[in-house]
Amino acid sequence: MQEPRLSLPSIEVVEDGLGASAARKTRLLSTPSPGPHNTLWYFPQLTGGHTRVALNAMILEIARYAPSLALKQQLYRLLGMQIGHHVSVGLKVQFDIFFPQDVVIGDDTIIGYNSVVLCHEFMRLEWRRGPCGSGVM
Repeated sequence: MQEPRLSLPSIEVVEDGLGASAARKTRLLSTPSPGPHNTLWYFPQLTGGHTRVALNAMILEIARYAPSLALKQQLYRLLGMQIGHHVSVGLKVQFDIFFPQDVVIGDDTIIGYNSVVLCHEFMRLEWRRGPCGSGVM
């Protein structure tokens, strides 16, 4: 007896000549370091200050362990995240503490246990930020 074969839909890859990350680069804000040190050194002036980041971290830490999906969604929306309907976020998921307002999660999305979703990238001479998550075009 022959096993049934799984048929996957074909995906058309369109080469735009700009590389695979060309679309991503158009969504990102890329900024040089505001001083002579690595960009993470300047996070308070880039992200809204110590107080804002501490508040974001505290709310996100509560949400990481909250047993209720509805409570998690309310906490995420409090931080400005765009959360769709019937979103399920697993235990210990960590969202961006610097820019939670850039997180977009589409309807009926599941984000699994202990995942990390970041909307920023701090590098030596520049930093980048842009929308991230599921449902981001």
